[in-house]
Amino acid sequence: MMNSVSTSGLDWFRSAKFGLFIHWGLYSVPAGEWRGKKVSSIGEYLMHAEYIPISEYETIAAQFDPAGFNAREWVGRAEEAGMRYLVFTAKHHDGFAMYRSKVDRFNVVEATRSGGMWSPSWPKPAGKARSSWGFIIRIAWTGTNRMAATCRAI
Repeated sequence: MMNSVSTSGLDWFRSAKFGLFIHWGLYSVPAGEWRGKKVSSIGEYLMHAEYIPISEYETIAAQFDPAGFNAREWVGRAEEAGMRYLVFTAKHHDGFAMYRSKVDRFNVVEATRSGGMWSPSWPKPAGKARSSWGFIIRIAWTGTNRMAATCRAI
Protein backbone atom coordinates (compact mmCIF):
# COMPACT_ATOMS: atom_id res chain seq x y z
CA MET A 1 0.00 0.00 0.00
CA MET A 2 1.30 3.46 -0.92
CA ASN A 3 1.69 6.08 1.76
CA SER A 4 0.17 9.55 1.33
CA VAL A 5 3.48 11.12 0.31
CA SER A 6 3.97 8.61 -2.50
CA THR A 7 0.38 8.99 -3.60
CA SER A 8 0.58 12.78 -3.73
CA GLY A 9 3.83 12.57 -5.70
CA LEU A 10 2.30 10.15 -8.16
CA ASP A 11 -0.76 12.38 -8.50
CA TRP A 12 1.54 15.35 -9.21
CA PHE A 13 3.49 13.36 -11.80
CA ARG A 14 0.30 12.28 -13.57
CA SER A 15 -1.01 15.84 -13.67
CA ALA A 16 2.33 17.29 -14.83
CA LYS A 17 2.17 15.12 -18.00
CA PHE A 18 5.04 16.80 -19.86
CA GLY A 19 8.64 16.59 -18.80
CA LEU A 20 12.14 15.70 -19.86
CA PHE A 21 14.21 12.61 -19.07
CA ILE A 22 17.91 13.10 -19.83
CA HIS A 23 20.05 10.03 -20.36
CA TRP A 24 23.56 11.20 -21.13
CA GLY A 25 26.83 9.52 -20.36
CA LEU A 26 29.90 7.74 -21.72
CA TYR A 27 27.85 5.65 -24.12
CA SER A 28 27.13 8.84 -26.11
CA VAL A 29 30.78 8.84 -27.30
CA PRO A 30 30.53 5.66 -29.45
CA ALA A 31 27.07 6.86 -30.57
CA GLY A 32 25.57 3.45 -31.31
CA GLU A 33 28.68 1.88 -32.82
CA TRP A 34 31.36 -0.37 -31.40
CA ARG A 35 34.50 -1.34 -33.32
CA GLY A 36 32.97 -0.01 -36.54
CA LYS A 37 29.76 -2.00 -36.17
CA LYS A 38 26.27 -0.61 -35.49
CA VAL A 39 24.88 -2.08 -32.28
CA SER A 40 21.26 -3.07 -31.79
CA SER A 41 20.98 -2.23 -28.09
CA ILE A 42 20.16 1.19 -26.71
CA GLY A 43 23.16 3.29 -25.76
CA GLU A 44 23.25 2.90 -22.01
CA TYR A 45 23.48 -0.91 -22.32
CA LEU A 46 26.43 -0.81 -24.74
CA MET A 47 28.99 -2.22 -22.30
CA HIS A 48 26.81 -5.17 -21.43
CA ALA A 49 25.36 -5.87 -24.88
CA GLU A 50 28.74 -5.85 -26.61
CA TYR A 51 30.57 -7.68 -23.77
CA ILE A 52 33.10 -4.88 -23.47
CA PRO A 53 35.68 -5.54 -20.74
CA ILE A 54 35.85 -2.87 -18.03
CA SER A 55 39.44 -1.91 -18.86
CA GLU A 56 38.46 -1.25 -22.49
CA TYR A 57 35.20 0.55 -21.68
CA GLU A 58 36.92 2.86 -19.19
CA THR A 59 39.06 4.29 -22.01
CA ILE A 60 35.95 5.98 -23.44
CA ALA A 61 36.00 8.38 -20.48
CA ALA A 62 39.09 10.11 -21.88
CA GLN A 63 37.01 11.06 -24.95
CA PHE A 64 33.95 12.30 -23.05
CA ASP A 65 34.10 16.08 -22.78
CA PRO A 66 31.07 17.87 -21.33
CA ALA A 67 32.89 21.25 -21.20
CA GLY A 68 30.19 22.97 -23.29
CA PHE A 69 27.35 21.68 -21.12
CA ASN A 70 25.08 24.45 -19.84
CA ALA A 71 22.51 23.34 -17.24
CA ARG A 72 20.80 26.76 -17.22
CA GLU A 73 20.18 26.54 -20.95
CA TRP A 74 18.76 23.00 -20.72
CA VAL A 75 16.44 23.92 -17.85
CA GLY A 76 15.44 27.16 -19.58
CA ARG A 77 14.53 25.39 -22.80
CA ALA A 78 12.55 22.75 -20.94
CA GLU A 79 10.65 25.48 -19.11
CA GLU A 80 10.04 27.44 -22.34
CA ALA A 81 8.58 24.30 -23.89
CA GLY A 82 6.14 24.02 -20.98
CA MET A 83 7.76 21.06 -19.28
CA ARG A 84 6.93 20.57 -15.63
CA TYR A 85 9.75 18.25 -14.58
CA LEU A 86 13.24 17.17 -15.52
CA VAL A 87 14.85 13.84 -14.65
CA PHE A 88 18.62 13.59 -15.07
CA THR A 89 20.13 10.11 -14.87
CA ALA A 90 23.22 10.73 -12.78
CA LYS A 91 24.64 7.20 -12.79
CA HIS A 92 24.14 4.62 -15.47
CA HIS A 93 24.23 0.84 -15.74
CA ASP A 94 27.87 1.00 -16.82
CA GLY A 95 28.77 2.38 -13.39
CA PHE A 96 29.83 5.82 -14.71
CA ALA A 97 28.69 8.65 -12.45
CA MET A 98 27.85 12.14 -13.75
CA TYR A 99 29.04 13.59 -10.42
CA ARG A 100 32.17 13.40 -8.26
CA SER A 101 32.09 10.26 -6.16
CA LYS A 102 34.10 9.42 -3.07
CA VAL A 103 33.43 5.74 -3.78
CA ASP A 104 34.71 5.36 -7.33
CA ARG A 105 36.98 7.45 -9.60
CA PHE A 106 34.92 6.31 -12.62
CA ASN A 107 33.03 9.61 -12.76
CA VAL A 108 32.74 12.72 -14.91
CA VAL A 109 35.03 14.79 -12.69
CA GLU A 110 37.94 12.39 -12.29
CA ALA A 111 37.90 10.25 -15.44
CA THR A 112 37.23 12.76 -18.25
CA ARG A 113 39.18 15.45 -20.10
CA SER A 114 37.22 18.30 -18.55
CA GLY A 115 38.03 17.03 -15.06
CA GLY A 116 37.26 19.58 -12.38
CA MET A 117 35.69 21.96 -14.93
CA TRP A 118 32.44 19.99 -14.70
CA SER A 119 29.82 21.65 -12.59
CA PRO A 120 26.26 20.68 -13.32
CA SER A 121 24.76 23.37 -11.02
CA TRP A 122 21.20 22.64 -12.03
CA PRO A 123 19.14 25.81 -11.57
CA LYS A 124 15.49 26.08 -10.68
CA PRO A 125 13.34 27.68 -13.37
CA ALA A 126 12.76 31.39 -12.86
CA GLY A 127 9.35 31.67 -14.52
CA LYS A 128 5.82 30.75 -13.56
CA ALA A 129 6.65 27.03 -13.41
CA ARG A 130 9.04 27.61 -10.47
CA SER A 131 6.52 26.68 -7.76
CA SER A 132 5.54 23.42 -9.46
CA TRP A 133 8.84 22.41 -11.04
CA GLY A 134 10.05 18.93 -10.19
CA PHE A 135 13.66 17.86 -10.52
CA ILE A 136 14.98 14.37 -9.84
CA ILE A 137 18.46 12.93 -10.10
CA ARG A 138 18.03 9.26 -10.96
CA ILE A 139 20.67 6.62 -10.37
CA ALA A 140 20.23 3.54 -12.51
CA TRP A 141 20.35 0.51 -10.23
CA THR A 142 23.34 -1.69 -10.82
CA GLY A 143 23.40 -3.77 -7.65
CA THR A 144 27.10 -4.36 -7.18
CA ASN A 145 27.78 -3.20 -10.71
CA ARG A 146 26.22 -6.23 -12.39
CA MET A 147 27.01 -5.00 -15.88
CA ALA A 148 30.70 -4.60 -15.08
CA ALA A 149 30.79 -8.00 -13.39
CA THR A 150 29.27 -9.59 -16.50
CA CYS A 151 31.88 -8.00 -18.76
CA ARG A 152 34.71 -8.84 -16.37
CA ALA A 153 33.93 -12.55 -16.74
CA ILE A 154 34.66 -12.49 -20.48
